[in-house]
Amino acid sequence: MLMGREETRGVSNVLGVALLTGVIVVGLTVLGIAGYGLFTDEQARVQTETVENDVEAVATELEAIAFEPRATSEVALSLHKFQNGASLRVEPDHGHIEVTEIDGSGTRSTLVDTNLGGLIYEDESNEVVYENGAVFSHPAGETAYQSTAPSISAAARGSTTVNFPLFIIRDAGSSGDVEQISRRADLDRVSQTDAYPQLYVPPSHSIEIEISTNYPDSWSRYLEETLPASVSTIRTGGSTVTVTLGSGSSTGIYLHMMMHTIEVSGS
Repeated sequence: MLMGREETRGVSNVLGVALLTGVIVVGLTVLGIAGYGLFTDEQARVQTETVENDVEAVATELEAIAFEPRATSEVALSLHKFQNGASLRVEPDHGHIEVTEIDGSGTRSTLVDTNLGGLIYEDESNEVVYENGAVFSHPAGETAYQSTAPSISAAARGSTTVNFPLFIIRDAGSSGDVEQISRRADLDRVSQTDAYPQLYVPPSHSIEIEISTNYPDSWSRYLEETLPASVSTIRTGGSTVTVTLGSGSSTGIYLHMMMHTIEVSGS
């Protein structure tokens, strides 16, 4: 009888060890899968932040090079390389802007009608875009947000002055990664005279700025926060944001809109 009990206990111990080992192995497998998911999520988050920082640095370089007093200038970029091969690319047809002056009788005169162009980073889970001074981030499955605001401003000194620079991105023949940006010698101004690069919009006139973009909500929020409601109205429809300047102003406004054409080249 004793031997029978000892044999039974021996079998139970073996089964117990086997079952425990199985639980541990399964547990380690589950932890391994969950841990891998967390690791890849963290990798994606770090890559998104790195790309945002890269594109924001490019935005800073673009403004610096555009506002330099020299006729021509250029700068080489230092960007991170990613294992999945994704990189910044030039997209000359990205975005569009049309600027129209409307006189008291409703006659419309087009001042600007051009593609903005953009610098695009896109991989399987992220999109980061430079568009006219702004940087937009759009992680997969999330709402796009503006990580860097454009250089648009307004100041009221008697008549309101609106500064609305345009940064037009053009492809200088890049066949690979973005490596260099440069400014051409010729700059265009929306102005009445070259000596006075501001367009005066009298009380009877208005300026309509229509921006076609993938980020209308972000643009709309920013413009509402930046431009005085007393001299501007902003409306959105589909992928278009329309700003009307001057309507309701008793003294008129000044519009300072300089167009900076930026050429981007690569390897």
